[in-house]
Amino acid sequence: MHSLIGLTKLSVWWLSLGIKIDRIEPGKPYRNGAHERMQKDMVRELQSEIAKTAHFYKSYSTNGKSILTDSDFMRP
Repeated sequence: MHSLIGLTKLSVWWLSLGIKIDRIEPGKPYRNGAHERMQKDMVRELQSEIAKTAHFYKSYSTNGKSILTDSDFMRP
């Protein structure tokens, strides 16, 4: 929720940490290309990880029941 001057609690906290808030004109995402590209890359990476996880799960299940334990998902 925005306050009367357009700052959220998060924005106020960022300002208190010395982080400059830079806003773009609403509806103009092309004015913030680097951020938009980062978002696109993050979504692509997340989708890839979800697909890998689904494939991994399907390859280690029998009759719809998982034969994996929690330790199978732990990373070293």
